[in-house]
Amino acid sequence: MCETAGSYVEIKTEDDIEYLQQSFGYFHDSVITNACFKTGNHVCDKYIMSFGNESDYKVHLFLSRQGEPRNIELIFAGVKRLNLAGYQNYYTVDISGCLFKLCTDLIAGRDDPLILWSVGDFSNNNEPESAKRILLKHTDSYVIASSLRYRIY
Repeated sequence: MCETAGSYVEIKTEDDIEYLQQSFGYFHDSVITNACFKTGNHVCDKYIMSFGNESDYKVHLFLSRQGEPRNIELIFAGVKRLNLAGYQNYYTVDISGCLFKLCTDLIAGRDDPLILWSVGDFSNNNEPESAKRILLKHTDSYVIASSLRYRIY
């Protein structure tokens, strides 16, 4: 089981995102400590395959940081894209900052708002193309999903 007990807050607006960013120190000096990906897909005892629906595709990220509050759990649902950077020589996986926004133009043919969370150096956060460039990078962790809820503990 990935989810832990506690009350969760749902992200619905850019203001919600800014409040979360401020509450968790803009993710500065944090690390991903644990990740869990669930799809809802399974094969039963009779070897029949079943598939989850959009909301079943979830990723739970647990992060800790050097500061208070120290821990956060992010639960992304309706995951469209996911990239978690693993160990790399000459590269630390600590998070110095992140891009966190609602986007309507990340995936061709979709204009519904999707949540983008990505770690890395984003000196031009307000530049429209910065979000799309994330899809071309494979060295940073990112999640694109339909919804997000979180709890700080």
